[in-house]
Amino acid sequence: MKPPTASESGRPTRLPFFVKAPATTIVAAHYATFALFPAIIDKNPESPFIATVYACLVASCAFGELFLKRRNLGRSLPQGPSLFASKVVYAIGLIATCLAWAGGSHNYAVQLGRASQASWVALATPFTSWLLIGIFLILAAHLRGESSRRTAIWAALIACGLQFGLGIAAGLVGSAASFTVCVLLVLLITRVLPVKNFSILIIVLLIAWPTIQQIRNEVRVEVRGSAAALGGSDSSLERLWVDKQLDDAKLLRDARSPVEPPSWLTVIRTGILPSALDGPRPPIDTGSRMSVALGGSPQNSTSATMPGNILLFDGWPALVAFYALLGFFFSRLIFSNSAWLLALGGMSYLYFMSFSASYPDSIVRILNAVVSIFLAAAFTLFFERTNRSRLRKAKSNPGTNLPHGNPRRGA
Repeated sequence: MKPPTASESGRPTRLPFFVKAPATTIVAAHYATFALFPAIIDKNPESPFIATVYACLVASCAFGELFLKRRNLGRSLPQGPSLFASKVVYAIGLIATCLAWAGGSHNYAVQLGRASQASWVALATPFTSWLLIGIFLILAAHLRGESSRRTAIWAALIACGLQFGLGIAAGLVGSAASFTVCVLLVLLITRVLPVKNFSILIIVLLIAWPTIQQIRNEVRVEVRGSAAALGGSDSSLERLWVDKQLDDAKLLRDARSPVEPPSWLTVIRTGILPSALDGPRPPIDTGSRMSVALGGSPQNSTSATMPGNILLFDGWPALVAFYALLGFFFSRLIFSNSAWLLALGGMSYLYFMSFSASYPDSIVRILNAVVSIFLAAAFTLFFERTNRSRLRKAKSNPGTNLPHGNPRRGA
């Protein structure tokens, strides 16, 4: 995709900083708002540690994004499948998401072991990420002039509304919030969604958050009883702060707690092979292990945030390297000349920078995303080749109806 680097007269155009350095802006704003400022306001005794982690994140991300040389960034529009093929991917993602949720995927009762997943969940789950991929493919079609801005925005809003509806019904809304912020941020960075509209939507989400949490609590109370509920709207907003989660990382690190992450073999195996094709394998239960180490229940899941977990398991050098690489790749993916890389860039925010990001679980999710993107690319390639074949037959038989979509471009 081509960011607006010059005006029509050929003179340089001044870009907003969030366009020139989106990863640095996101990381800096996120952890300042939800970690550093709350720690300072609450006089958290670990504020110096949190400030050190924050400075490390921002400096590493800025180095990777701004100081490492960029090459061929944003030289052409994001090429990809036709708008019709993109809508088919989007529709498959919608259907798969509904089937997965109906079968118990991301369900609070299933998480507690009080219900079981349906057999079809393993088959539907690999296609649930096609919903997010479809949004970014439709966005790419708009950026190269094949669809309207309204189409891209409506595709995003429908998907976000579905995520929240299903999440509230299942008693788990964190992933829906992360999904929504991910989509809105990519629309903002690509300048499809104006800053004013983005700000209004985020404010609406924050205002609605206590009500969403209250409804979510009622669903959880039906499953587990009153112990599952939170106490009031203030506590629901306080759950957004992550300074105390970073405290847990320092606590476990100083105590040399024996929290062992899953092996890399298990991470790669889980990330690449769907459970329907793989036999019994060790679970990815980092959150449960951390909960036990902190004196909690194995049924609960705890995270020390993405940077906190990296620091706990792999140390400061890994933290610096990870965020430098994240800064280096994120804007290059978002502003690449491939719709598929744009999709991978958006998903890298969801799995590495969002509220729900957690290490090393996010490595599994990004590997899942890569596999899903390859499957979607293969599907659209086959779909459009079939369309081209039908078009040739239609031209040889004038009475035949022409196929939908744009048969001129493959995946």
